[in-house]
Amino acid sequence: MTEQVAVIGRNTFAKAFRANPTKAAFRQFAKKNGRNLKIATFPPGSTPHVMLMMWLDQLGVNHKREVDIIPMGGAQVRQAVLAQRVDATMILEPIITIIRHSGIPYSTVIEGRKILPGQPGSVLFVRQELIDKYPKRIKKLVELNIRAIKMLKENKAETAKIISDKIGPKVVPVKMAKEVLDSPYMRWTANPHSVIEGTQAYNNFQVKMGRFKKPLRMNQLFDFSFYDAIVKEHPELKGY
Repeated sequence: MTEQVAVIGRNTFAKAFRANPTKAAFRQFAKKNGRNLKIATFPPGSTPHVMLMMWLDQLGVNHKREVDIIPMGGAQVRQAVLAQRVDATMILEPIITIIRHSGIPYSTVIEGRKILPGQPGSVLFVRQELIDKYPKRIKKLVELNIRAIKMLKENKAETAKIISDKIGPKVVPVKMAKEVLDSPYMRWTANPHSVIEGTQAYNNFQVKMGRFKKPLRMNQLFDFSFYDAIVKEHPELKGY
């Protein structure tokens, strides 16, 4: 999956930032409210947290002094936003759709794809020792992943029911799950080649943050052989 996050915030801040997408919107908020903007997101190391830090860095906003970042789990982020205890959140689906349905005065501040085009999201990750020991099984796993994404794109009715059952129909009813599947923040892809550029930029920023000492080598991070072999054997799966 790619480009799966967005910043959602109070309408007043969202409107101010969209009109002037600079750090001035943060200063304006602080001046008007007598405090920093409170932003809820997932814990450090998570994609939403890294993307939040990247956004602030691009704007020249000091993440320690000019905003108050509050890391928490997914359910806690949802509850904090719905209770309007925070001013904004860098978050992903289905929380984005849940917020939109809630009727609270929050809207999109900026889409993740505008912060990092091709931003890598969820991936299928396998330990090298398992790849070496069970290559046939891993190849089958990769094929099943591609077919699952094909289903996500082509059989949304059944997929929506699975999502609703998994998360809980009281939190995400089937009708809402269908909207989640159509969300611009649900860009499914099984093709590892398509996320190389975004992954490199993402990793370079992690180095800048001090999470890694040096950039990772993409040819060591990705193994294209399984995907390439599968789409060659099953041309109908190419494009997923």
